[in-house]
Amino acid sequence: MTKKRILVLDDEVSVCESIAIILSGYDVHYVLSTDACLAQMEQNPLPDLMIIDYKIGLDDGITFYTDTLVKKFGKIPAILISGYVGQKEQPDEDFRLASIFIRLVQKPFDIFKFKSIVGDIFK
Repeated sequence: MTKKRILVLDDEVSVCESIAIILSGYDVHYVLSTDACLAQMEQNPLPDLMIIDYKIGLDDGITFYTDTLVKKFGKIPAILISGYVGQKEQPDEDFRLASIFIRLVQKPFDIFKFKSIVGDIFK
């Protein structure tokens, strides 16, 4: 059985490397920019799951996912990670995001819970 392929899009190398370690039972690849993400997806099989940061440098991960990736490749299951998600001041925004992404995960996250979330997605 082939491992599920996961693509992480985050501009922080340490976050990407941590996620790769946490999810070591999967085929995890990561990219640090939206341009690198497009290149990766055009040149390789599409991932079974994407993990996308809310803010990628000057780019917006949400807009990049909805306006670029979904239009070009179709809807790929995705988790949004962010230090901004889940704040009480933004319940309407959180509701909107929940309709786009499978899960919203606030950073920093509990590694055991994060691993469980990903495992549950692939059940």
